[in-house]
Amino acid sequence: MQKFLFCFFLGIANFCFAWTLYPGTYDLSGCTADGTPYDGEVVIRRQGSNYHVEWFTGGRSLQTGVGIFDSNESVLSVAFADPSNIHGWGVASYRVNFWGDLEGRWAFHNSHTSGVDRLVWKNSYTY
Repeated sequence: MQKFLFCFFLGIANFCFAWTLYPGTYDLSGCTADGTPYDGEVVIRRQGSNYHVEWFTGGRSLQTGVGIFDSNESVLSVAFADPSNIHGWGVASYRVNFWGDLEGRWAFHNSHTSGVDRLVWKNSYTY
């Protein structure tokens, strides 16, 4: 019962309160639209009132984008470019959770499906 109440409280807290987006480095794990898993890092930097977001997998930068953070909804929305992908650009949307981690979805231009990402806070270091 205590575990249920704790989970219920966290669910209500996530629904009722806005959480802060912390600039820094996050561990990345996710799945492409076809279910292929991947991991890496994401670096989020303040850029005035916006955010610069960069995804790294395999030790190299794959995508870079600009994001806006809605502090009332705890949502980071990002438009990104990927010069190595035939689709070239896409969008991502992340919700900040109770612990400061981000969970969200992304899609490339002209795609009919989306992938999922989970970003877990690592540190405040931004390359």
